[in-house]
Amino acid sequence: GHHGRMKCSLDQTDSNGNQYGKCCIKPKKSGCKTNEDCCFEDGVCGDNGICKRDINILKAEAAQKVESNFDNFHVIKDTEGTKYVAISQATIIIGCILILLMFPLSYYLYYKRCIVQKIKQQARREV
Repeated sequence: GHHGRMKCSLDQTDSNGNQYGKCCIKPKKSGCKTNEDCCFEDGVCGDNGICKRDINILKAEAAQKVESNFDNFHVIKDTEGTKYVAISQATIIIGCILILLMFPLSYYLYYKRCIVQKIKQQARREV
């Protein structure tokens, strides 16, 4: 029956003296619904209800532990960094607006000069 695909640890005893405990499904055996049903920390319940071991889960957990040690360090860096980024973004935006304004302004001044010269030329001809 169950003993082939399940591993049980009978570490608790009920009021009648019967031992009971948590059972888990061994890797490559079927019958799981969630990852918790599978044995081992890296036990994963596959789509087909079969437990398998996934080394990547342990790697991810280890990586998270390492990262959490640096959290405080990141926060300090981020607050400094974001302030700097905010300033530079604002500067870039203002810069872009100025450049965009410069184009129509320079065109206007350029054309105005041309138009003024043309009017002067026409005025000369008329005289």
